[in-house]
Amino acid sequence: MQKFMQFILSETGMKIFVALIVIWMVSAFIIGRVRITTLKHYKKVQIGMSEEEMLSVMGGNPSVSNFQHKKKFEWFIKGTSSTYYNNGIASTMHNPKKSVVITTENGKVTAIVPNNI
Repeated sequence: MQKFMQFILSETGMKIFVALIVIWMVSAFIIGRVRITTLKHYKKVQIGMSEEEMLSVMGGNPSVSNFQHKKKFEWFIKGTSSTYYNNGIASTMHNPKKSVVITTENGKVTAIVPNNI
């Protein structure tokens, strides 16, 4: 354990640690951009479009709710909340949930509702 701590605190260990943090941040940014881009595909969906065509345009794995002859498809990115402390003062940053809800009736798109996009 002591050798491990010496390695982490060494110059090489610190470079590796910083490199891993940078890789993690870049990958998180890229994943977030891909998810937002996926949500923006709703602009290509039109009222009256068939359910199959709408699903091929939107892609991904929507959350699906079934009602008698209606279906509600939802694609979303979870909201986040972060609190930062600076000199004993707390500030909170909120990123609301982003979603697109598309409703179909009898296999045809009847409503498109984007939220926070």
